[in-house]
Amino acid sequence: LFYPQLPGLDFRQLCSEGQVRLLEPLATQLAGLHHKGIYFRAIHLGNLLHQESEGLALLDISDLYVRNRPLRLLLRARNILHLIRARQDRQYFESFGPDRFIAEYLQASGLSAWRAAIVRNRILVGLRFGKT
Repeated sequence: LFYPQLPGLDFRQLCSEGQVRLLEPLATQLAGLHHKGIYFRAIHLGNLLHQESEGLALLDISDLYVRNRPLRLLLRARNILHLIRARQDRQYFESFGPDRFIAEYLQASGLSAWRAAIVRNRILVGLRFGKT
């Protein structure tokens, strides 16, 4: 199957060109996806397309699941960990600051303080010990 090329550039390419600041709106957009119940297992910066006018487009969606409610806390943390720890993208998150990305995500998520703390702690444990 062939699909027409979508407008925009993937976040990996943008980050490699020095536009790491775009990880901030990505964190916000990811929070929106999770709130809508979207779990993107194949998430990495090469599968996320930045579109100026339309926001975020997902590529390679064969591993995408849609639930009828917001994602559970541990699924959110797992998805974020998968994104941050992707071998090809780790340097960009280190440059941007993983704590900053997590904070942007949590601020946009609308989670209560204690639920946000659960997500944050799960991500930090995963980053430190390599667990999801």
